[in-house]
Amino acid sequence: MRACFTGCQDSRLFTMAKVSPEDKMRIQTLREQGWGAKAIRSAYPLKNWKLDTVKSICRRFDKTGSTVQRKVGSGRPKLARSAHNSAKVKELISSQEDQLGTSKSTRQIAHEVGICEGSERQIAKKDLQLSSSNEEQCK
Repeated sequence: MRACFTGCQDSRLFTMAKVSPEDKMRIQTLREQGWGAKAIRSAYPLKNWKLDTVKSICRRFDKTGSTVQRKVGSGRPKLARSAHNSAKVKELISSQEDQLGTSKSTRQIAHEVGICEGSERQIAKKDLQLSSSNEEQCK
């Protein structure tokens, strides 16, 4: 195969895309049948998979038994919207409902809890199902 950097007629020969979930399932099926990474890659030459990519997918299958599903706990942990922080936010918001003139801003509540304002708003809206008075007026 000859490298062509300008004026290529067939650009798909030189572009690399992510391996789709369907392709991962195809690789998994072949791996279950005992195929190696090089054999899988050579069976689909038009896919232009890198050998290291196929090897890592095979390793993931050998280790976890699946190529599509992620390991439990492999993502970024959600620290701000924890039950502890939700309880703190709920306590601070509900403590000001009956008392006039004691309302706190989202910035103040977030500062007291030790989280960012966006996380405080998400806790209020998604976890506590609260909405601002501005939203209620618009409806």
